[in-house]
Amino acid sequence: APTPKPENALRQDSTTSLTRGEAGRDSIRRSEQPREFTPGNSDSLGKFFSAFRSGPETSIRIHSELFDGLLSSRGAQITSWELRGFKDWSGHPVNLIHQERGGDCGLLFYTSDGKLINTKNLTFGLPGGGKRDYDLSEQDSLKVEFPLQINAVSRIVKTYVFYKNRYSFDILYRFERMESIVSNFEYQMVWENGIKYQERNSVDESNSAMAYSYSGGELVDVDASKVNEPPVKQSISGRVQWVATRNKYFALAFIPREPESQGAYLEGVRQVMPNGGAEEFYNIGLRLPYLGRMVEESRVTVFLGPLDFNIVKSYNVGLENMMSLGAAWIIRPITEYVMIPLFQLIHRVIPNYGFVIIV
Repeated sequence: APTPKPENALRQDSTTSLTRGEAGRDSIRRSEQPREFTPGNSDSLGKFFSAFRSGPETSIRIHSELFDGLLSSRGAQITSWELRGFKDWSGHPVNLIHQERGGDCGLLFYTSDGKLINTKNLTFGLPGGGKRDYDLSEQDSLKVEFPLQINAVSRIVKTYVFYKNRYSFDILYRFERMESIVSNFEYQMVWENGIKYQERNSVDESNSAMAYSYSGGELVDVDASKVNEPPVKQSISGRVQWVATRNKYFALAFIPREPESQGAYLEGVRQVMPNGGAEEFYNIGLRLPYLGRMVEESRVTVFLGPLDFNIVKSYNVGLENMMSLGAAWIIRPITEYVMIPLFQLIHRVIPNYGFVIIV
């Protein structure tokens, strides 16, 4: 997929970098049979990762004009993501993370000793320098690196790259000398808990909640519309341009940059909530190849922000297709090229969208 407008190359002198480590040489992949696995499963950590089950948890704060984020050394996950300028039904800042579930955005892979590893269960190392609070108003971008040192030569490094004026960020995974540890020819980047609802009427918001994958102009969706039913699941093979989940007004999307993805996984379940409410939880996974080289790297853009048509379309990967604009052959073009620009023009004069709709 072409590089979208929001992801322009960074100026080297404006990036704060918190990094360690050197690359190695390529090696030949051992022969083995691939196995199936899905996000949400868990297993014991085995001989390679049991030592990382426990450890002190440390948080790192990231501030920008658009969001306030919180990262944890536990799983190197995102534990809070507040959007500035947006309020939920109770007047509090919109936070898209289910904090009561411990954060999100992890990695799944099998090991050579037969264990399914979910990195949310592991304690990562911290960036060097000792700083734990960063303000993006001071620079255009910021790199935050979480290393997981398995032994003297083997490690996994998860790096976040945040940008000053974007709702998206990049995640870079680097596997160093892991060829004797990682098996199954692939790993999955997963988001397991969907995104948090923001409206008072959870049943109404559930009507908009779904999960998607998109490839070659074809949109695949999963809608967990019934309570007390088994999870709805969909596995997609082959290259996908993105995988995503949404609620009524916000979305989370994984957009693979390099290497190409080799599939996706979608799962959703609808649960009964107090006072006659309902909430849908979506689990998405992006499948990435693992070739067993001495150094393996991947980069995925993560969008975590509002379903603003111009913003999501600017990524140039068809992300706007998760927004319902009507029938593709007649209603959608009218909505995209007539109604949305007209609404935006009126909104420049009338800031309240409710009054814009009346007009």
